[in-house]
Amino acid sequence: MVQRKQGKKALNVMIPADLHDMYAKLCIDLGITKTEGIVEYFQYLKKTYYKHRQVLDEKSDADFKLDARKSK
Repeated sequence: MVQRKQGKKALNVMIPADLHDMYAKLCIDLGITKTEGIVEYFQYLKKTYYKHRQVLDEKSDADFKLDARKSK
């Protein structure tokens, strides 16, 4: 049985500046932080059966969408 680790870990990555700028604007438009967007994507991958996982790009026909924050 695999034991799951609790807590949080940092993920430091270097990405192209144009992608960073696009992602930052998308997160602002949706009212989420960049961290929340990345966590949503990883949660989506986690719940997707491993054989059906694919890298999302402009050609993907995937059902993943970032959720905008809901106003209270």
